[in-house]
Amino acid sequence: MNVTVGGFQIHGDVMMLGLVTGMLYGILAVGLVLIYRSSRIINFAYGDIGAFGAALLFVAVRKWGAPYWIGFGVALWVSAAIGALSEVVIMRRLRNAPLVLSVIATLGLGQVLLILSTLVATVGGHGIGLGGQST
Repeated sequence: MNVTVGGFQIHGDVMMLGLVTGMLYGILAVGLVLIYRSSRIINFAYGDIGAFGAALLFVAVRKWGAPYWIGFGVALWVSAAIGALSEVVIMRRLRNAPLVLSVIATLGLGQVLLILSTLVATVGGHGIGLGGQST
């Protein structure tokens, strides 16, 4: 199915992919704004907290053979625990710190969580290795 937009023919699959990607960016932006409005800290690590939970869910279902909903509950609980731990350990200490310091700390936390989620998915046996090849 093709859709004509502004004189251009766009395939329906491409249109759907753009719609889903746009909604994902919108949800991420709303999450960033909600976190900032509630804590006055720009937290760039909140997406990586969810990515860690998603990697854990992937390994639990694919590698360990856990039922999806049990793995989903465990991944949700682990992500909530990581979020609470980062609030207690990092965010509370940066409440009165300069904005730049809190941004750098949340970017660092995000990178640590991204590395951990990559390790979890790769060690789980079904991750993507270097060069985009399946390991």
